[in-house]
Order: sequence, then C-alpha cells, then structure tokens
Amino acid sequence: MRITNQMTLNRMLSNINRNLGVLDRYNTQGATGQKIQAPSDDPIIASRALKFRTIVAENEQYMKNTEQANSWVDITESAVQNIDSIVNKMKELCQRGASDTLNLDDRKKLLTEYNSLVEQLEQEMNTTYMGRYVFSGYKTNKPPIVKNQLGGNVLNTDIYPNRVLGQDITLQIGAGVSMEVNTFAPNLYSEQDYENFHTLGAKVNEIDNLQTEEEKIAFDKQLREDMSAMITTLDTYKAKLATQHTEIGVRSKKIELVQTRLKNDETSYKDLMSKNENADLGEVMMNYNTASAGYQASLRIGMNINQMSLADYLR
Repeated sequence: MRITNQMTLNRMLSNINRNLGVLDRYNTQGATGQKIQAPSDDPIIASRALKFRTIVAENEQYMKNTEQANSWVDITESAVQNIDSIVNKMKELCQRGASDTLNLDDRKKLLTEYNSLVEQLEQEMNTTYMGRYVFSGYKTNKPPIVKNQLGGNVLNTDIYPNRVLGQDITLQIGAGVSMEVNTFAPNLYSEQDYENFHTLGAKVNEIDNLQTEEEKIAFDKQLREDMSAMITTLDTYKAKLATQHTEIGVRSKKIELVQTRLKNDETSYKDLMSKNENADLGEVMMNYNTASAGYQASLRIGMNINQMSLADYLR
C-alpha cells in the first residue's frame, strides 16, 4: 500500500487532535470538578446521576413534608396543653363554688369567670396553622366554633355533630409512608362537652330573675350541687384530653424518628452522588500530565514529519 504525504499529514493531524481532545477532557474535569459534561461522555455515570438526583429530590420533599407535619403537630399539642390548663382553672372555680361557705353572689362571680374560661377554651379550638384551622378535619377553611346572631359561641354545623369519613389530613413522609397529622374537633370538644359546659354557665343568667329569698336559697343549693357535679365532668374531660395528648405525642415521636432517618439518607445519597459525579482532582492531575506529555510528543513528532521532503528520500 502506497503511503502518501497527505495520508501521513492527515493521520498526524488526527492523532494530534485526539490527544488534544483527551487533554481538554482532563482540563475540563479539573476546572469543573465533574467527571462528565454531557451524557455522551459516560452514559453509565449520567444514568446514575439522574437516579441519585431523583432520589435526593424526593428525600428533600419528604423532609419538607415532615417539617410541615411537625409544625402542625406542635401547634396542635400547644393548643391541647392550653385547653388542659384552662380546664384546670375551670375545675378550681367549681371546687370553690361547691363550698358551702359561699353565698349566691359569690357563686355568680365564679360562674362569670367560668364562662370567660369556656369562651377562652373555645377560642383555642379555633387555633390555626398558616391560616388553616387545625381541628376542622379536611375543612380547614371553616372554624369549629362560630358566632351566632346573638353573638354567642356555637358549634359549626358544617363540622359537627358527626365525624365525617375522609377528614384525615395525610402527608407522605417517606417512600410508601404516610401519616395523619390532624386531630378531630369532636375528639377534643364534642357536642356533649359543649352542652355540659354551657348548661352550667347559662345558670348565671337565671340568678337575676330570682324574686324571693326562698327561690335564691333553693337555687343556690342546686347551683352548688351542679358545680360539685361539674368537677367529675371536668375530670372525665381531662382524661379525654390526656388520651388525645398521648396520641399527638406518638405522632411527634414518629415524625422525629422519620426526620432522623431522612437526614441520614440525605447524607448517604449525596455522598454517593458526589462519588459518582465529582472528579478526583489527584487522579485528574495525573491523567492531565500524562495527556499533556502525549500531546507534546505528538506535536514534536508532527513537526519532524512536516520538515521531511522528497529530497530526503532521494539521498
């Protein structure tokens, strides 16, 4: 086969260009810190990079969901604690009202304060998180307690009396892992609780209608008995609050464990992603020096080839 000067020149230029391409690849790796710049550079690394990025993005979304769930549960727990504190004050008033050392006027004052506490309790039932009512099930745009035309608090008929199926607010906090973050209003303040608290509180309005001393004495005796009975009712209510508080605590612990796992997963996934995509600068520099030496050698050899002429072959 006859080798012409043009063939030698073309092959020389091809070799120089290939060596320059290798040198450019290692130079780019050193400058960017990335093994590849395009999927065609290494399809296997590229496919792994896409998979790791998808996993990391999903993990970050799960972490955002757990943060939202944790905030929702914290707000709920705080509201339940406030309600429990209010109930303790209501119980103290009833214990004082059940004493036979007080008269009707004293008990009227206690009932007035009692009604104020009931209203405060109902305000806690309208606790919101980011503009959404936490005790309204999926109807987060509607408060559990609303005002009637007379300005009194009443249960929202759109939510009460029945617990509607499908009210759970569910957040996905992991691959195939979901949890309900909300507490239902009826579980904390049912129609029966509402009736019990307001029945006693409404008696304050009856006191002013009493005419005779006999009526006042009889009413005072009954009121004292009602306030004594309310102590037991409040104890029962506190037990229900404790049950809900325990359930909220279980949710909070579960979220905490999931958050820890997600943070560990994030560290692991990002480490794997880094090993897959990021270039080893030490290895890159070694390869760069080797490629540079090869490129320089191809230039020197090419220079010698270009200096040859037909006269060199006729000597």
